[in-house]
Amino acid sequence: MIYYLTAGVLCAPDEAQPLARIRGCLCGAEKQVFDRDNSLLLRTDIRLLSPAAQAVPAKEYVMYGPDGSELAVAKPRCSAGDDPAAASCPVCRMPRADEAVLTMEGREYTLVMENVQNYVLTDAQGRCAVRIIHKGMTGGWKLDVSQPLPPSLLCGLFIFCRYLEKENEFVVV
Repeated sequence: MIYYLTAGVLCAPDEAQPLARIRGCLCGAEKQVFDRDNSLLLRTDIRLLSPAAQAVPAKEYVMYGPDGSELAVAKPRCSAGDDPAAASCPVCRMPRADEAVLTMEGREYTLVMENVQNYVLTDAQGRCAVRIIHKGMTGGWKLDVSQPLPPSLLCGLFIFCRYLEKENEFVVV
């Protein structure tokens, strides 16, 4: 199934009404996803595993349900040659992160950032579950979904993609 996400609004081609909306909070990384009736479906945030550390392995991306229960957790991983545990940390920059191990609905997936415009979610067998593609000059995103997921989880997955992208931004002080 194909979905389109533009300006934080998830739509299906055959639906007149939006399926879900993403809204950011004033400060921090928290985002919220609402349905067409403006009811909270889920919220996302970045959880630090170690209060002192800001490095990639010390973070988790978390989706919470409206009742506060965890719906999904993604653990970002460093790129193949940038993992400080395997090699020394690059001197001129922070290690790059280009994938995350995602646990959602009791199943494990891998979210891979191919580049800043293409993301792929694969299941444990390596099959593509969701492909997220930027639509270029027209703006917005196309979500090609091959395994059924609710619209709220698709929005949460998109937010995780944006969190992963931010891991690689250059910090200016």
